[in-house]
Amino acid sequence: MVSEEGTNQDGFAQPEAGGGGVSQLAHYQSTVEEEKAASTIQTRFRSHAEKRAKQGMFLTRRPDQVWYGVVDTIMGKTEQQQRWKRLTEDASLLGRGSVAGDNSLMLKREHWLEATDHLHRYGSNLEPYHSVWAAGASTQPFFFWLDSGDGATLDLPEAPRSKLNKQRLHYLTSAERDAVEAEVGPDGLLRYTGSGDTVHTLTDEEAAVLAADPSAWRRREQEIAALSRGGDAGVSEEERKAAKKARNTNKWIFVASSDMKRFYIAPKVKGTFGHSSFLSGGAVGAAGQISVNQGTIVKMSPMSGHYVPNIGHYIAFLDCLARQGVDLGRALLLNPFEGACLPANCPYDLQEARLDALDDKEHT
Repeated sequence: MVSEEGTNQDGFAQPEAGGGGVSQLAHYQSTVEEEKAASTIQTRFRSHAEKRAKQGMFLTRRPDQVWYGVVDTIMGKTEQQQRWKRLTEDASLLGRGSVAGDNSLMLKREHWLEATDHLHRYGSNLEPYHSVWAAGASTQPFFFWLDSGDGATLDLPEAPRSKLNKQRLHYLTSAERDAVEAEVGPDGLLRYTGSGDTVHTLTDEEAAVLAADPSAWRRREQEIAALSRGGDAGVSEEERKAAKKARNTNKWIFVASSDMKRFYIAPKVKGTFGHSSFLSGGAVGAAGQISVNQGTIVKMSPMSGHYVPNIGHYIAFLDCLARQGVDLGRALLLNPFEGACLPANCPYDLQEARLDALDDKEHT
């Protein structure tokens, strides 16, 4: 369409005969193509963001709102009080997958550093170095200061460099996460979603002991849990260490997504794989330790140093499993929350991890 002034409907002059005005037409075409490309990029980004949200990996606020705050606090120097205030507000949002009011679990504060470190070194090892950096006068970003800057030669006795650099958490890729996702089958057994195989975490020796005498196996597991936690009179340090070693042998851990719709199980590997590994430091609905015998849950506890669930998270997860047909009546459900107030008419036989609370009831 051409106007009376000789311009087209978009305001650009019409090319004159013999090629005049070609540069203006080329500019017009280039502008249209750029706008189209920008629109395509934005559409695909929104689609990607929505897909990630459905996977429980979205941020509760826009990335720019979150990361500018993280950069200002963890990665750069500002006023001390303001830095920690913004760290509290923004670094907690590294717990992707949460929705306001959903009671999901975020990483414990010391592990925020782990999540923001591209090497994912243990937060408890990074924390002492961060304290030195925060108290000092350096304006270098923390991780640059730690690895290449003024703090590169610092070697703290409470977290030696050898330990700091060795203990790195592996965060699962999408494909790796899919491989350890579990679900409740129609028969009430736990199965891996992808393969359909029943989940089985016991060694042959553990399975044989359980099959021979379930009551003795149950009592022994309670005893190990009680001894390893310490605090009971008459328990020596040697007994506690031996119990911890037994507890940590063939330890399997789990997390559930914040909406309880997804459930992941894998063996714990000290210094390499922990609860934060499943969802890359994202928010979870439940976390703990689990033992499964050919799809049947035989032991569970809500122990996680990364997320520190409470009794409410524990029972909510048990409720979720029960609704899907999981038989928890024969499982040893350990309760580490001594003195915790249980809901009225709690349907689960929760056993406190204390030597004086060993359960003598037969479970056959």
